Amino acid sequence: MSALLQTASQHGNNVKLYIFILTFTAFSIVSFIFMDMQKGLEAHFAAPKAPLSPSRPSKNTYTNNNHQQSEAETDTNTETQQDWEPFNNTNPHRNSWCPYAQCLNSPLCTPCNQRFFFLASTARSGSTTLLRMFNALPHIRLSGENHNQLYVISRLTHNLDTHRPYILKHPVDKPTGPFQHNAIPEGSMGCVAQTAVKSLNPPPLELQKKKNANVGEYDRGLILGFKTVRLHQGNWTAEEAAVYLKTHFPCSKVLINYQTNVTHEYLSFKRTFHGNGGDGDDGSDKKDEKEQQYKGPSIAYFKQINKFQEEFNHYLGDEMSRLIDMDQWVHDVEILNSVVRWMGYKKCRFNKIVHENDKGYSTDKETVLSVGKECSYPYFL
Repeated sequence: MSALLQTASQHGNNVKLYIFILTFTAFSIVSFIFMDMQKGLEAHFAAPKAPLSPSRPSKNTYTNNNHQQSEAETDTNTETQQDWEPFNNTNPHRNSWCPYAQCLNSPLCTPCNQRFFFLASTARSGSTTLLRMFNALPHIRLSGENHNQLYVISRLTHNLDTHRPYILKHPVDKPTGPFQHNAIPEGSMGCVAQTAVKSLNPPPLELQKKKNANVGEYDRGLILGFKTVRLHQGNWTAEEAAVYLKTHFPCSKVLINYQTNVTHEYLSFKRTFHGNGGDGDDGSDKKDEKEQQYKGPSIAYFKQINKFQEEFNHYLGDEMSRLIDMDQWVHDVEILNSVVRWMGYKKCRFNKIVHENDKGYSTDKETVLSVGKECSYPYFL
């Protein structure tokens, strides 16, 4: 009996051992499965992205909207593409119109793309004659007076340059504060000024009225500009005017015109705007009523304007400007032809001088102006 009880007890212990082993094994298996599932979930929600192939650069390759290419792509590109930067000084007209230009290019503005030609003259000195003659050249379109709008446009930048904080001079983004703004690229205000000037000199209305008119294509390659006899009237010095043109219209040329015989200019001004004025041109010394009432510019004032013109020419420099004297070129068309060559035109020559607004305001309908059948501008684009 004792032996039987001992055998039963041993059998019971064996059963307990078997149950313990089975329970432990099952718990281990369940734990392993749970841990594996947990790792899978973590991998699904937190796994790093697989690297992209060289042919598909990550969006992070393009930093600060600069569109710089990835190293994998750069290895296969040309030297020009490797050296390209969004902020650069590339001058598309360095071999023709404006080799002297400082082009402050940015993603916002490429100020040297458009070429400009300005006629800056004194009053009653043949400015309208020059306007008509230089408009006869190919690939150029000049407009007339605009009430010194260039000076008015310059106030846009001047306002930002003369009031604190000087937001045009912040080289980094300013994300906080009442004057918060992103960095404004140097030179970007040039395109604002150029757009305003181009708006004052649009293509003909006939083109504008056409359906789907492509003004940009029509003006592609054209040299644009205007003439003004009021540049000196702005509240700026000749040096300030020159600096503004160099920075906002870097790819421009300026023809500066004046009349050294200021007495003749003064008398022409009085005849045009105040009648004879008793200046003695009719052989008499009598001063009429209009002479006594004359309150226009004096000879001294015209001398001041001439000084402005000479200083303006000096600060622009010989490459960017030419200074001519009406008292000379009105008798010698070759002076104007030398300006045409300076502009880069080939086989172009004015045959004679026209006389617009001679003794008042009138169009010269008698002179037949020609620049030559083979006249061309080889740097059209």
